[in-house]
Amino acid sequence: MLLSLYRSALVFGCLAAAIPALAGEPLPSPSGPVILIVSGKLGVTNAPGEARFDREMLASLPQAVYVSYTDWTNGPQRFEGVLLKDVIARIDGSGQEIVASALNDYKATIPSSDLDEYPVLLALSQNGAAMSVRDKGPIWMIYPDPEPAGEFVHQHRNAKMVWQLERLQLR
Repeated sequence: MLLSLYRSALVFGCLAAAIPALAGEPLPSPSGPVILIVSGKLGVTNAPGEARFDREMLASLPQAVYVSYTDWTNGPQRFEGVLLKDVIARIDGSGQEIVASALNDYKATIPSSDLDEYPVLLALSQNGAAMSVRDKGPIWMIYPDPEPAGEFVHQHRNAKMVWQLERLQLR
């Protein structure tokens, strides 16, 4: 029997109450390289039809940390980043699903209901170091795996753990 490999612990998170207060406020323009572009059903943009984020902008949102096992790493890993629901709340996003696209054109469709069910993390660092493209960065979407989880649930979540995340489309 396949063991659940995402035994995750949400170690800590900052106050999520700050995000609703920011929703609807203007989104600044990125000052560094853009690492995430969000398009589709959003109320706040900083480019025509898009919300563009650099690393600093994502790091300014409440941060969360997971210690997790994955199929692609050895031993427990410490992932730090921002919750996907906080990014979507910041740009007043909506829709029934999110299409996550990677640099290599891999796509995964995520039902919006996942954001209520799971604290999906957009990891910006792994074990204290910013993730490079070579190391599944600059953003890796990490799903926690509640216990117990069977093989079907495990494989279903694996397909949604997009690394080298570049773009989200809210529809």
